[in-house]
Amino acid sequence: PQAPLAPVACTPQAMQLATAGDTIFLDAGIYDSYMAVSATETAGVHITKDSISLIGVDSGVTIIDPPFDSNVGGLYGIYATTRANLLIKNIGVTGAQTGIFFYDVERSTLRGDSVTLCGAHGFLLAYNSETNTVTGCVSSRNLGNGFRMGEYNNTVTQSMAVSNVTAGI
Repeated sequence: PQAPLAPVACTPQAMQLATAGDTIFLDAGIYDSYMAVSATETAGVHITKDSISLIGVDSGVTIIDPPFDSNVGGLYGIYATTRANLLIKNIGVTGAQTGIFFYDVERSTLRGDSVTLCGAHGFLLAYNSETNTVTGCVSSRNLGNGFRMGEYNNTVTQSMAVSNVTAGI
């Protein structure tokens, strides 16, 4: 097994250093750094490789909070596109437009995560995001849907949607 790398100061740096199959452990704290996804989109965490595991201590103490207003379009807490076999575990997201956004992501797992106070959706799995599992997650007080599952064969179990404006699921 490969020895773990030294701790890094921010999530964008961790994602740049990661290779497919790596696990990134986030300690308790508020992570307010961000990186460009495109000319009009930014994310607190932008996952750019397959088979990445992003694991926090607990979704109440490991928080992704991008530094802009939650009504800013194209602001995501955690964003992945055209990826597979991801694990996002025990991470909290707040203050983004969309908390966790999977675009064409498959065979991935969200476990023990929470998303709150986002300007649109809490969890958005869309555009060919299929065969994903959401377990033990909470979506609360978001202005859109708590969980928006736009594609097929996604499973949500033991999760809660509380006080989201548009709908729970």
